[in-house]
Order: sequence, then C-alpha cells, then structure tokens
Amino acid sequence: MTIKNQSISKRFEAWVIRLINKPRNHLYTYILFATIIAGILSIVTWLILNNASNMLYLRNYGKRAEAISREITTMVESKNLTYYQAIETIDLTQYYEENIRLVSNNGEKHSNDNKRMNFHSNDILYMFPINYSDSSGQILIRPMRRMLVPQYYEFIIVLISAFIFMLTLFLFIRKSIRYIEEIDRSIDIIAGGKLEYEIPIRGNNELSRLAANINEMSNSLKERMDIEKESDIKQRQLITDISHDLRTPLTALIGYLDLLENHIYENQEEADDFIHCASQKCFKLQTLIEELFTYNKLINKDIPISIEKDDIIEIVKEIISEQGLKINLESKERKAIISIDRNLINRIFDNLFDNIRKYGIRSEDATIYIKKIDHKVIIIVENSTDQDLSNKVDNIFERMYVGNESRTDNSSGLGLSIVAECVNLMNGLISAKFQKPRLQIIMEFNEG
Repeated sequence: MTIKNQSISKRFEAWVIRLINKPRNHLYTYILFATIIAGILSIVTWLILNNASNMLYLRNYGKRAEAISREITTMVESKNLTYYQAIETIDLTQYYEENIRLVSNNGEKHSNDNKRMNFHSNDILYMFPINYSDSSGQILIRPMRRMLVPQYYEFIIVLISAFIFMLTLFLFIRKSIRYIEEIDRSIDIIAGGKLEYEIPIRGNNELSRLAANINEMSNSLKERMDIEKESDIKQRQLITDISHDLRTPLTALIGYLDLLENHIYENQEEADDFIHCASQKCFKLQTLIEELFTYNKLINKDIPISIEKDDIIEIVKEIISEQGLKINLESKERKAIISIDRNLINRIFDNLFDNIRKYGIRSEDATIYIKKIDHKVIIIVENSTDQDLSNKVDNIFERMYVGNESRTDNSSGLGLSIVAECVNLMNGLISAKFQKPRLQIIMEFNEG
C-alpha cells in the first residue's frame, strides 16, 4: 500500500470513528440516520413494486407466448416440416418483441441457431414442446425487457419510491421542522419587544441549544436595557441634584459679587469678608465640577487604567505620610500583593481621607487594617463619626448621597461613589459597616 493510500485510509478510519462516537442527539446525525432509513425504505419499495410488476406481466405474457407457440406448431404440423425445414421456412423475425429459437431433442443444431439469441442464467424463458416430422423438440421464447415492464410503469415505480423516500424523511424530521417554526415565531415575538418571552427548550440538540442561546441573549438584553433604564433614571436624578448643588453656591456667589459691585458694605473689612466668602464658593464649585467630571469618566470607563501588581501595605504607608492626619496602620502581614492601578488607589484613599476630615471626630484617630483571608486581601478604613448612619450605611455609595441631608456641609455626595467605581474598575468589592460611632469602609481584592 502506498503512502497516499495509507493516508486516505487513516482519514477514512478517523471519520468513521468520529461518526460512531458522535452523540445521537446531534441534529445532523439524526438527519443522516433518517436519510438512510428513508433510502432503505424507498429501495425496498422499488424492489417490491418492480417484482410485482414483473410477476403481473409474466402472467399476462404467458398467454402471448402460448399463442406464438401454437402458431409455430400449427405451421410445422400442417406442412409436416422437419427440424431443418422449420428453421428455414418459418420467419421468426416477425416476432420482433421476442427472441425465439427452435431446438431438436436429437442434438441437432442449425448453423445459424446460436447467432440469433444468447441466453443467460437470469433470463426469463418459456419452453413449449413441438413435434417435427423427423424428431421432437422445443420452442424457446424469451421476451424482451420492454414486454415485461413497460417504460411508463418503471417511471411510476420510480415516482412512488421517491415519494416514499420524501414521506419517510418528512415523518422523521417533522418535529424538528415544527420546532424550527416555533423558534421562528418566538424570535418574531422577542423582536417585537417582549424580551421576557422564552422559547421552550425541547430535546438536547443544536436546535434546543439555539433556543437556549436565544433565551440567554434576550435575557441579557433585557437586563442590559433595565440597567440602562435605571441608569437613565439615575442620570436624570444626578442632573437634578447637581443642578441644586451648583445653584446654591452660584446664587451665594452672585449675591456676594452684587454686594461688592454696588458697594453695599460698611467698611473694607466687611468687603474683604465678602470677597473671602465668594472665593470659598468658587472653590466649592470648582471641586464639585471636578468630581462630577471624574465620576462621569469612571462610570463611562473613559479613563486609562494600568493594572500592576504592587504591595498595598507600602502604598498605604506612603499615602498616610502625605495626608497630615492621625491615621494608624495595623497589619500582621509583611506584604500584601494585589493587582491595582496606582492612580485609582490614590484617588480612593484621597476621597476616604477627605470623608474622614468632613465627618470624622477630630479628637479620635482613624485606623487602617490590612489582612489576608483565603487568598483575599482585605483593607478596612475605620474612623469615628458624629453622623448617625444606623439606617443609612447601605446608601453611602450611592450618587449624591450625604449623611447630612440638609446638604450644607460642603459635600458633593460623589466622594464615596467615586471610591466604589474605582474599586469596581480594579475588580474589587466594597462594602460598609456602621456600629455607632465607628464607620468601616471595607475593600476586598484578590491576592497576587
């Protein structure tokens, strides 16, 4: 065997093994099986009908063969012909729809005898006795194929076999066809806006998996649309809240500038006080706008992120040294490596320390705990506050939320929201706990 033939043989063997090992719930395997069964049934139908038609025409043709034999026998007996005379006298070519041969029992053969007709083992042959004047013999009659089964009968048999094939195949795959139609109707329903509609899952093949994938896709799309709808509502609320926060200092700023412009002050000391207040309002507006831009970039992921592995303990120590606050770091770990973005982690602690400055009790130190639990690095920022957050701790990461609902404490309500977004961008988790008067901000990152 050549190398090429060996390669073809191996490929064929591998294909057969894959075909056998394919699970029966595959749609194409089922269709192949149905096609084979339909083909076998159509072939069996063709064989049965073909044999039945042959038997029918053989029965009818027997009468014609008998008539021909009687006609030849009558001519031989009426003219008292010998075997050779019969061969020379009777024109057998007039029976153009049959092959006819005259034979003699005494073993004599005519020289042209075998040239007229060659018989095969599967030929249909009629034999009738005949008596010549010099011997006895037989009349051999073999009908032409077109005499046994007319061409239009063969065409009808082929049509019936083809119909059996298509009918059998249809009966096998009609459930799949109906399921495809159901999936098509369901897709039209989903496309019409009913994203909650689910396509029934039937069986375990490509069609059922297609239906499951469409259901999953529509559910995901629905969840995404719900999130976008909720985000849109929150965005409108954000605009409303920001408008309120911008309008308050802006109104005060306009008021101070109007007093200064119209010289409505008693002395230069009061004018300087107005200027100082106006300056503070400007700084508040600037801070609020910067935080709003930062938050908008974070939620839209429009900010470059460079994730690197770093030791959070060293980073926290460095940040604490720059804050000017009384903050204690407690950790039993020598190192705690996590994947973070330095800019985002700096922003997180800047906002947390600003929150401590605004709401923390100045006489008490804040504490940062860093520990490892089950390949997780837990960072806890704890401080005392005079705010009562007993029923509000779950809301402190929401946009525009502040503990002081009067909103006169120079807070934008975006600080902890920015912290939460930064943690999420680094694939971390954030939560809060409050046990009066201690507030804990808890961040969790994967180790390494």
